[in-house]
Amino acid sequence: LLFMGVPILASMRTEWEYSQAIRCAQDEQWADVQHRLSNLMVDDSDNPELLYDSGVAAYRVKEYQKAEAYFHQTTRNERATSALKEKAYFNLGNTKVALNSLDEAIDPYEAALAIDPSDERARHNLEQVRELLKQQEQQQNQQNKDQQSKQDQQQQQSSPDGQSEQSDSNDKQDGQQEKQEQQQKNGKEGQKGESTTEERKEQGADKQQEGEREDNANDKSNDKCRDQEQIGRAHV
Repeated sequence: LLFMGVPILASMRTEWEYSQAIRCAQDEQWADVQHRLSNLMVDDSDNPELLYDSGVAAYRVKEYQKAEAYFHQTTRNERATSALKEKAYFNLGNTKVALNSLDEAIDPYEAALAIDPSDERARHNLEQVRELLKQQEQQQNQQNKDQQSKQDQQQQQSSPDGQSEQSDSNDKQDGQQEKQEQQQKNGKEGQKGESTTEERKEQGADKQQEGEREDNANDKSNDKCRDQEQIGRAHV
């Protein structure tokens, strides 16, 4: 009888502790709820209802990682009913949102709807999460566009100066090249002019020499004529 009485006393103590936890929950005293549930978990850590309630208490005090673990264990508990699993999936999705893991919240909401398609809360939250993800994607795309536009503007602001300097340098090089070509052209024409002048001088000198030769020949011819005249006069 003594051994039979121990489980009865334990069960009564458990029911009393659980009833106190429920009363604290009604009064929004979630820290006390956590404390009483943790005492109950010592003797019955695999109880799906205790796991779920512990998740709710942890969520209420914003201990989201603990809540996530409790709800996840509830969904995997073989002793949990379908209704309890559906609630655990729903609250797991809420916990994912609280942790700002929106992409990870979709599967729990869909799992809750798979169990109970009439759960409008799960459907509403699922739509909200998808909309938030869409907005985040649009914001990210806009930020990427703004960043790319800013980079393009910076490149445009810096490139005209570089292009202008390069254009000026090219213009200077072209001007120097044209100047050199013009100098070379003028040099060739100068050399041609000098050659023509020298040729003219040489032609003039040749003509002068020919004239001198002709004059010499004429002088000699005149001398002969004078000689002949003198000779002729001598005979007369």
